[in-house]
Amino acid sequence: MADQVISDWIQSTNGRKRFDALALVDRFRIQAATFRLARLETELQVRVDPEAPYELAKVRRILERLQGGP
Repeated sequence: MADQVISDWIQSTNGRKRFDALALVDRFRIQAATFRLARLETELQVRVDPEAPYELAKVRRILERLQGGP
């Protein structure tokens, strides 16, 4: 149940909640979040706010780790 709630936070408009969700997904390798991460990655590619490139890089690192990367 917790994995689902954390996955939902990934799509939050609240940046702090999203930050926490990404940290938890990365730390505990929450596979259930993969779909939401991929969706967020797509959204971040078109966003123009100053933090978007950094958040995009973080999301890509997490996705790589979840898919068996370093």
